[in-house]
Amino acid sequence: MGNRPQGSEFTYTATAVFFALLMGYMLFCSVWLTIKGIQATVAATSEKFGQSFIETVSSIASNPIFRELVISTAATFGLYLISSLLFFDFMHMFTSFMQYLLFSPSYVNILYF
Repeated sequence: MGNRPQGSEFTYTATAVFFALLMGYMLFCSVWLTIKGIQATVAATSEKFGQSFIETVSSIASNPIFRELVISTAATFGLYLISSLLFFDFMHMFTSFMQYLLFSPSYVNILYF
């Protein structure tokens, strides 16, 4: 389709909406997996959980799936925040960040190819 989808407006719009819905589902799944990871870690290490801050953090960090999910998510959003601060345009993180997250797959999959 390229970067000028004048000849196929419906296809371009339908594809962008499809990718936005898919990205919304993926964001939901990542939040769901994070919540389930915390619940599983709390259930497995309930004897150490909540006694002190260090023991609580170490018991949560002992789950490798949860740890990798949090690190990758924090790295991705951290890079978004750092790049917006470097370009002195951090207000879009508050005003249009969700729209960017939803439509970022369409930027890569539609406009690039």
